[in-house]
Amino acid sequence: MTELPMHSTRLDDLLIDWGRLVIVRRDATVKLTPKAAAVLQRLLSQPDVTVTRQALLDAVWPGTASSDEVLTQVIAEVRRALEDPAKDAHRIATVPKLGYRWIGSVPRSDVRQPTMVPEMADADAPSPQDAAMRIADAAAMRPRRWLPFVALAALVAILIALVFGRAQPTASPAPSNAATARVPATLPLPRPIATEPGQDLDPAISPDGRRVAYVHSSDARARLRLRTLDALDYEDVELDGEGRPSSPAWSPDGRQIAYLWLTADRCELRRIELASRAVRTIADGCPTLMHSTIDWSPDGAFLVYSRSDLQGQALGGRSVSIHRVAPDGSQAARISNSHHWMVVDAHPRVSADAREVAFVRDSDGQHHVIVLSSDGTGSEREVPFQRWAYRVAWHGGGLMVAAHGTTLAEIWNVNIDGSNPTLLAAPAAGPGLAVARDGTFTVFEQRVVDDNVWSLDLDRPDAAPVQVTRATRSELCPRISPDGTTLAYLADDGGTLEVTLSTLASGERRRISHFAPQSPVDLRWSPTGRYLAVSVGTASGKRLAILSIDGSMLAVPENVAAWRIQAVEWTHDESHLLVAVEAGGRRELHRLSFPAITGDELVIDLSIGAFASAFDAPVIYLSDAHDDVLQRLDANFEATPLKAVHLRAVPSDQWLVRNGILAQMIQIDRGASAILRYGELESGDAVERRIAAPEPPLGRNFDLGAGKLWYSSRDFDNVDLELLPLPLPAR
Repeated sequence: MTELPMHSTRLDDLLIDWGRLVIVRRDATVKLTPKAAAVLQRLLSQPDVTVTRQALLDAVWPGTASSDEVLTQVIAEVRRALEDPAKDAHRIATVPKLGYRWIGSVPRSDVRQPTMVPEMADADAPSPQDAAMRIADAAAMRPRRWLPFVALAALVAILIALVFGRAQPTASPAPSNAATARVPATLPLPRPIATEPGQDLDPAISPDGRRVAYVHSSDARARLRLRTLDALDYEDVELDGEGRPSSPAWSPDGRQIAYLWLTADRCELRRIELASRAVRTIADGCPTLMHSTIDWSPDGAFLVYSRSDLQGQALGGRSVSIHRVAPDGSQAARISNSHHWMVVDAHPRVSADAREVAFVRDSDGQHHVIVLSSDGTGSEREVPFQRWAYRVAWHGGGLMVAAHGTTLAEIWNVNIDGSNPTLLAAPAAGPGLAVARDGTFTVFEQRVVDDNVWSLDLDRPDAAPVQVTRATRSELCPRISPDGTTLAYLADDGGTLEVTLSTLASGERRRISHFAPQSPVDLRWSPTGRYLAVSVGTASGKRLAILSIDGSMLAVPENVAAWRIQAVEWTHDESHLLVAVEAGGRRELHRLSFPAITGDELVIDLSIGAFASAFDAPVIYLSDAHDDVLQRLDANFEATPLKAVHLRAVPSDQWLVRNGILAQMIQIDRGASAILRYGELESGDAVERRIAAPEPPLGRNFDLGAGKLWYSSRDFDNVDLELLPLPLPAR
């Protein structure tokens, strides 16, 4: 994709702030989507030159099947932001049947210089976005000699937004110790160290602090790359075989690198001798479909990594623990205690004395920072850090955490007991995170991300995906209403996800929920389209909520509100709710009357996997927890295995049945794309369509309805590596 500048651009009385994706006018500040900003920058880079429509599509939507209609809509967005109507254009000229040309004044860049911001009391300090907004707005009104000074504050405060290698997470509530959280008046400015086109992932700093190893991904290839920090040159480490490297980790002597080797159906932990290029497999069993990181203990005695506890793909690799193993493959042992339903322990880091391991636990719709002994003895300790953690690293005597908080992405320093949280960088900081052993700097990923809802016509095999929403933040779990007129989804609303309705005919949208500080993670329409069943993530598990489309909440009885649920559906006549309840280490299927939400009935007490309710008949489909067989329950709850149906969805809950159509989403390419497989249940015939860059699953992150597939797609335009100098934390 076209790369956006790091400086701002002056156009007469307008200021284009590329970092904030806004245009500042005297009377307003107008937001731009990343695609609109990229199209505008492409036109500005060649004033008075006609840029063809195809050239714009190739530059801004590389490698995708974007249509002329999408480009037309983005051009219209740019015109609105510039106040440049097509009928009276004075900035962008339309060249019929060819393209567009910039005819406005020649832009000039405003170089950003350091700006000192007065220190404020924490209670009264504005957020980094608020501070940058005030500075940028003032820039349009001040004499030009001040512009270089005020512009840097906006750059420092607002970088391009991040998202996680998993599902873009919901923001967690502010931590309980928020009153003591320290937000410096100014944050240090990172410097880029790897900016090649493509994605630079999983940074790992060498023991001497001179080099960084990472995975460079472009042109459908991934390669292990080593870069010298001072000279900024690099070399690619050639690795033989069909697969891709992931998550490098240096040996303490700097002579070897351990890494994960991923193929279509297998994951291995390997190490390579850098001098001889000899490769040895250490262990296998790491999840093939989940991005995690590994670490090598500072004393060289062992490595830690994530490993699936259950065999097969029945749970899609979604029960994962931290394991340790010696570099020669011996002394393998599980050290974390997450061998439960849908719990994932990932991204382990070993402390400087090799006695402890810190990692991130994904459980019950929440992310927790956990510390435990490196030999697995003793009890696990949760670090009280209520933001949504992506990665952890040891820094001084405490932890550095890449997290999703009040801004889209942040890096924090925090003591092991959760005290003294200090903001180090925000936003666009992470998730990939590595800290030098001497604690003087960190290297992290900086991502350009655009999460939106798309639709795909199922009746036209050659149909291109159509973008439905255009926000610059997360829009997840699209659900189409039974009449096909309204789209419900989870939209990022100031740092937390809320239920949003969009009328497709008019484009009108409105938020109808106020769950913050809790976070909805899934939703389902009732057959009449009057209600939504919502799964809400809390600290103690997912809970059931019923939301009317007018925004009112239906009271859920106390005994039902205490259930830990996995998923919820409606019966075809809206007379009951079907709820998968987690109890005693398994999932049971219960039925509740509606709207009274009483009369709890245990439908099936066998351990079930995912389930779906048919809207056109009193039928329930469910998968076995340990197999890929699909079963059909009739009105009397009698089960019939559908032997002709083979569930291939990965993870295994990414399937649904609507109007006799079974759809399965199969994530591939490390979650960067997927295959949609759909067809009639009775015939067994299926069609496969490849979809670029689907959002990793949060609930079932797709839906069928009105003859279309509705899904969330994450657009990773670029992932670069940034280096940030660090002060050692005060203890």
